[in-house]
Amino acid sequence: MPRKKNETAPETVEAPKKTTRKKAEEVKEAVVATEKKVRTTAKKTAAKVEKAIEEKKPVRHVKKQTPVITIQSMMGGEISVDEILKRVEEKAAGKAVSAVYVKSEENKAFYVADGEDGSIDLWD
Repeated sequence: MPRKKNETAPETVEAPKKTTRKKAEEVKEAVVATEKKVRTTAKKTAAKVEKAIEEKKPVRHVKKQTPVITIQSMMGGEISVDEILKRVEEKAAGKAVSAVYVKSEENKAFYVADGEDGSIDLWD
């Protein structure tokens, strides 16, 4: 149908380019704002962690106490494990002692040093 002189041309619809650009800019701004919040939160958290580490008291290591073991004979004599080991090491003359067996009823401590066996008297 032909157009009359008084009639105006129908309006053309433009693509929403401006709206899309505005939305993209808004999204970018939101991303930048979120990044800033994440960075500041990370810095604050790191500072809190470092402060907590500095304030933490050092751990005290408690030394284990070795109990004193005393062996008694049927005749009333007493001797400690340390004394037995001292005597065995003296008798073994610098050899590496690998095992010690105490037999108090026989008044003996048997040992193995570098593959050789030996014994000492517990009570004189």
